[in-house]
Amino acid sequence: DQGLKIDPGEVQAFISYWKNQGIGPDAVPVGGAESQALRRAYRTYQDLLRAQRAVDFDDLLLLPLEIFRDHDDARLYWQERFHYILVDEYQDTNPVQFELLRVLAARRPNLTVVGDDDQAIYGWRGAKVELILRFEEHFPGARVVLLEENYRSTATVLDAAHAVVARIPGRRPKKLWTRAGPGRPLGWIEAADGADEAEQVASVILAERFRRRRPWSDFAVLYRTNAQSRPFEEVFRSHGIPHRVVGGTRFYDRKEVRDLLAYLKAVVNPRDEASLVRIANVPKRGLGPRTLLLLQERARQTGRTLRQVLREGEGLTGHARAGARALTEILDRFGRRFREEGLTASGLRDLIDEAGLRAEVEATYRSPKVVARRMEILD
Repeated sequence: DQGLKIDPGEVQAFISYWKNQGIGPDAVPVGGAESQALRRAYRTYQDLLRAQRAVDFDDLLLLPLEIFRDHDDARLYWQERFHYILVDEYQDTNPVQFELLRVLAARRPNLTVVGDDDQAIYGWRGAKVELILRFEEHFPGARVVLLEENYRSTATVLDAAHAVVARIPGRRPKKLWTRAGPGRPLGWIEAADGADEAEQVASVILAERFRRRRPWSDFAVLYRTNAQSRPFEEVFRSHGIPHRVVGGTRFYDRKEVRDLLAYLKAVVNPRDEASLVRIANVPKRGLGPRTLLLLQERARQTGRTLRQVLREGEGLTGHARAGARALTEILDRFGRRFREEGLTASGLRDLIDEAGLRAEVEATYRSPKVVARRMEILD
């Protein structure tokens, strides 16, 4: 767009931020060429969502708020549905969540929120800490209860934490205390980056291991995000420190689960192009990335859905044509079945088998143990 180079992840972050502020494409402030391009991308993104009858995560809040504003009957129904409302982690509330809450709680003063402005960490994705700081202003008559006794930490830890958060401007005055006693003194290191941090931790582990003959099982490294494990894994491997990562991939992030969910989405929504692209070649049907790009372009040019183009097999030959026909037959058949019977366990098992997802697992992994574990996920 006008020679601009904008990272897709950056565009997605802007769109998510605007949605969290309740800002639609037409209300995006426009300045230079980049902001104009971002607004056009936002509008195109929304058009694509509508074309596929899809919503993104942020729409799950924004669209109900729009419904409540435009439809009195829907707003009154849900206001009567919830007589008591409890919100946790209120310091991480964004403007759309706040407006949604204010609408739902408008008829009854039975609202309780729990939060700590000192723990506000999601400003980067649109949360506004001032919403908890101004709670009594937004909801007159509210009573504030300070929960200052801590049951997990020692006094030394709490004092150190307080020395940091006490410098935050505009915070609510409070000081945590505990009956647990002072505890052990704090220890910390200063590291230049993640690799340096991992090297220093490895040095401590090796020193303790050989000086005090402590077993490897005495050591653990805790980290907040999975991405932080990589430097430790690399450094531990280079120093010969045996280790294993506990936790790993979350259930819904596993390939088999994501493939099955994509099949279900494609069955239910014939316009869901993203899900259809994911499963088109799972298992292999001769519908690789290049073929799918050509089919997507043909669908756009002719005003059809990708599913319709696949069903007709236009421009496909041999294995790819047969694969496209088999895929659309599966999706059509299970679409009818789920509409008639609902989503049942037997229907789900049949979809897994007929789609070839078990065969896909066997073809993807070599280790019999890994195959067995992955099969358990599908079972």
